[in-house]
Amino acid sequence: GGAGTGKTVVAVHRARFLAQRLIEAGNSSGRILFATYTNSLATNLDHTLRTFCTPDEYRRLQVSTVDAFARRTLSAAKSSLKPVPSEKLREMADQAASMVGLEQFDLDGRFLIAEWEQVILARQLTSYAAYATSPRPGRGRRLSRPARKILWAALEQLLSDLHHRGQSTYVQLAEIAADLLSAQSVRPYAHVIVDEAQDLHPSQWRLLRAAVSSGENDLFI
Repeated sequence: GGAGTGKTVVAVHRARFLAQRLIEAGNSSGRILFATYTNSLATNLDHTLRTFCTPDEYRRLQVSTVDAFARRTLSAAKSSLKPVPSEKLREMADQAASMVGLEQFDLDGRFLIAEWEQVILARQLTSYAAYATSPRPGRGRRLSRPARKILWAALEQLLSDLHHRGQSTYVQLAEIAADLLSAQSVRPYAHVIVDEAQDLHPSQWRLLRAAVSSGENDLFI
């Protein structure tokens, strides 16, 4: 559905309906995550649901960006990781690229970050051997085997620098939080509703999938 066709309105009605069902079933602990992409959208949705739902229905709902949900999950697990500001990440990536000579392939820190997030993290590649032969759909530029090897070295340098600073990207935080939830026998939500789903990264999708057990009415997108 295009802009203005009522997708979010449907999601809001769905949230209230699922909250009503939890109440009718006597499920006192069941909660619903209404996830969206930006803080401004989360604020607007929360206001809409507060006025649209009864107080008891509203208490079952938690509106949050996916990034904020990832940080809450890590905080509950006593993780001290902090998100790295985008400007600082670009600076660190440029330094890592320069240290290993990535510029010889006409590549810079911006390309390194995009390759890391869109290929390596998205496809959960954990070794150079896996990356060397992995498809790179949508990246728009072919990379030779030597270029991939140097890029992997730059990524290892960047990851080392982030580790020493106790920081991670938001995509990394989502991936770590997804692993934490996947290891739990009980998931934190009875239902998950996702608005603006087209903007989410595969790691964020793994986090949302791990937030609710697979079954009837688990994910509404």
